[in-house]
Amino acid sequence: MNFTGIDPYAGRFACCYRNERSPADNPKDKRIETFDPNDFGMAQFFRTLTADACVLIEAAITTFSFARPFKGKRGRTPAS
Repeated sequence: MNFTGIDPYAGRFACCYRNERSPADNPKDKRIETFDPNDFGMAQFFRTLTADACVLIEAAITTFSFARPFKGKRGRTPAS
């Protein structure tokens, strides 16, 4: 399974990509990218997801509005 952690903040959101088989202490096994929360940025982000991706969104005041575009996509989108 691939894990994607999302940190939404003003004007952009950062994603950290990790694989469940990656050791937590190995920085080479993670990738960080940032995206704009517009149609183009969201399309770019969705292209990075794999079929077995688990998306976790940092809990914040804007988390639920940020998570709306994920509804209807494959899998579940739990808020962390």
